[in-house]
Amino acid sequence: MKLVWCAFTGALMLLSVLVTHQQRMAAEDPPGVITRWWDGTMQSVDRTFPDGKPYLHTEYGEDGNTILVHKEWSRQGALVHQQLRLKDGKLEEKRWDYTGKTLHEYTLWLGDGSSFTIQQLYHANGVLASEVTKTEDGLLTNREVSWDRLGRLIGEYHIRSNASHERKSYDEGRLVSKRTDFGSGDWEEITYWPNGNPRFRVYYTKLTGKLTEESFNQDGTLSLQGPNQLRGD
Repeated sequence: MKLVWCAFTGALMLLSVLVTHQQRMAAEDPPGVITRWWDGTMQSVDRTFPDGKPYLHTEYGEDGNTILVHKEWSRQGALVHQQLRLKDGKLEEKRWDYTGKTLHEYTLWLGDGSSFTIQQLYHANGVLASEVTKTEDGLLTNREVSWDRLGRLIGEYHIRSNASHERKSYDEGRLVSKRTDFGSGDWEEITYWPNGNPRFRVYYTKLTGKLTEESFNQDGTLSLQGPNQLRGD
């Protein structure tokens, strides 16, 4: 009987501590609708504008810290910011203009928010302005692309399957130059005629320290070629 009474008394004391903790936490909370998990950690939060329209809604995981859903609205009632936890644990984030109609930014974050794997930025007219993709661990950028307001390419950066790094630049969507840095330490730079044919090519060979230079006519035929020794081997 004494053991039963002690267990009952202990349960009451634990419940009292939990209720006191929840009341204290609630008293410290800013104004708004707040719900909590059984242990007092935050479950969800809602905020409103003075006129009662929704301003913010956030849902948390059982740890009270991991964001599952986060939404923000403008005073006009348009959704302007959203974060959504995906099934694979990554966090998808979107931002719109004040009307909620034009997407400004899209980012796919790692689960801990330390880095992203994809990020897209948009021009004010809704046209994609840039895109950056990283490796799955978010540590290495493997692709960058940028466009102007008309959707024409401005620049590209890629890491190719052979570990070479390639950069391209464009003028009104037309390729004007390309540089490739190879894993061997060699590199190549090419400029182009308006018709897309190579205009000038430079190739550096690390092993010999030589530059090979080539010039081309607009029809693609070779007009000049010659090596240039950079170091005395």
